[in-house]
Amino acid sequence: MGKTILFVKVTTDGYPGHNQAKKIYFFLLKNLTLKRNNKAQTIINIKLTIYERSKQGNANW
Repeated sequence: MGKTILFVKVTTDGYPGHNQAKKIYFFLLKNLTLKRNNKAQTIINIKLTIYERSKQGNANW
């Protein structure tokens, strides 16, 4: 059974405390089969790693 996942990336003007969203990117990954060693799983792991780093404030987009 396939899964569909939406990733959203927002870039800002870079000023802490009063950031303005400059660009919003949407990534839609469709019909993913979540098996180990699957290419789609690798993409998800990379995206989630970037998301986790962004929550910590040190992601490099």
